[in-house]
Amino acid sequence: MIKIILGSTLGLFLLIVAILAFTVFNCFRKKTPAKKGLETELERMFPGQFQVLLHNLKMLDVMVQIQGNKQAVIGEMADPEVQFLLDWHKGTEGASFDSSTVMTAHERAKKEVAQAR
Repeated sequence: MIKIILGSTLGLFLLIVAILAFTVFNCFRKKTPAKKGLETELERMFPGQFQVLLHNLKMLDVMVQIQGNKQAVIGEMADPEVQFLLDWHKGTEGASFDSSTVMTAHERAKKEVAQAR
């Protein structure tokens, strides 16, 4: 049956048209938006100010992993010694933390580093 379809010129033409149609429609399919992660949310809220040093500090607790709770070490780009912990939730719409939480933890970390120096 396949030999008959591919053997004829019309069958070969239809096969090529079908492959081209799938290729063209695949190019225009709806792209899913990039997932918002911790890095993208920090960069959106505080451009060029913070960097994520360590991800997922709670990885040994299975229930926390299932629930999507995460913890990360965030460092200031201007002064790498200023570091603080940030709890966040993976898979939420937007950021699972607000800017006031980040700023409070950042100010506390700056005070602790200043006292240590």
